[in-house]
Amino acid sequence: MLLLGGALGLFQLPLIVGVQSTVGWSERGTTTASVLFCRQSGQTIGAALFGAVANGVLASRLGGAGDLDSVTRALGTTAAPEATRRAIADAVHSVYFGAAGAAALAFVVLLVLAPRRFPVLDSP
Repeated sequence: MLLLGGALGLFQLPLIVGVQSTVGWSERGTTTASVLFCRQSGQTIGAALFGAVANGVLASRLGGAGDLDSVTRALGTTAAPEATRRAIADAVHSVYFGAAGAAALAFVVLLVLAPRRFPVLDSP
């Protein structure tokens, strides 16, 4: 998780600078705002979709487990039922497989839609 967070954090600034270098000075604020808006929208939609996947898998695996309080109490003990542990593992695996699929799809879209060379504008 630390590696992923560090890599994404180091990637964000060059992305914004790269986008800013393709437009004139009068459009840089709009361009930066567009990148940040798209990033936040993607994070929001991704968190909602992957949360829905995790909740759906947990609900299907723990259908007869009772209410949320009993599951939460069971998770806090060392004697958590194996079914609960398996359900959580299945939910996490489903989310990770979904994220891998989304990343693969994004990579294919990038290869198809992205120009081979971005135009770079000179300073004013």
